[in-house]
Amino acid sequence: MPTIYENGARHQLFVVRADGNTAVRFAYLRTKAPFDRELVMDELLKKMNEIPGLSFGREALGKKPAFPLKLLAAPGALEKFKAAVEWMIEQIRPQR
Repeated sequence: MPTIYENGARHQLFVVRADGNTAVRFAYLRTKAPFDRELVMDELLKKMNEIPGLSFGREALGKKPAFPLKLLAAPGALEKFKAAVEWMIEQIRPQR
């Protein structure tokens, strides 16, 4: 589970589970700055939904929704996922 430590806080971004699914940790992230702001969570949801074949509703923001890891094999999907993760890291670690 990729985890970023910043300013004494631990941010768990997502988890790859043994069942072949990847869970986005929206419920956990929203308890930590900067994801405790609705606009930031909305942008994260938008970025995740740019992944081909993925469509999380707003209710996902309070949960840990999962998608099959094989979904990232679709053309462009892995790049979109990586871009979303990089964006999350940028939000956690602002440019210094």
